[in-house]
Amino acid sequence: MSFRKNCGFESRPGHQKLQHTLVIPGLTRNLCKKKKMNKYTGTIVEESLDDNRLINEFNILNTRISGAENPADRWHLYKVDATKEQLEELSKHIKPQKWYAHFWCDDEMIVVFRDKMFDQKVNDKNTWEPAIRYGLSHGIPIKQLDFVVE
Repeated sequence: MSFRKNCGFESRPGHQKLQHTLVIPGLTRNLCKKKKMNKYTGTIVEESLDDNRLINEFNILNTRISGAENPADRWHLYKVDATKEQLEELSKHIKPQKWYAHFWCDDEMIVVFRDKMFDQKVNDKNTWEPAIRYGLSHGIPIKQLDFVVE
């Protein structure tokens, strides 16, 4: 990541310029909170979308296919990095009933339903209540509203 471009760090006159690239293996999010450039990590289930071409707009980290015996019952799962703006667009394309996705960055979590998003804290389950109530009201079983993070 370029600190000068993304975070506004400038080198001072008379000081050696800093290298502008930071590579940390295994790090999958942008650390530039100063400009709200957070990258949230989460999973999108292709079958939850009204238009699966939307997946092309995300940085895909990996892909899995569920192990259901019947191919028609298999889910295509995409682990992605996303900006908050991308999540807002995603909320317009999740099928209206029985689907949601959730994304996290540090202790921040965003739960995305059709046309509705909830901000909550990963480590404070009290903040999960509004999203859980909303999910239940849209036919999602309580056991699926566990918001697992990696």
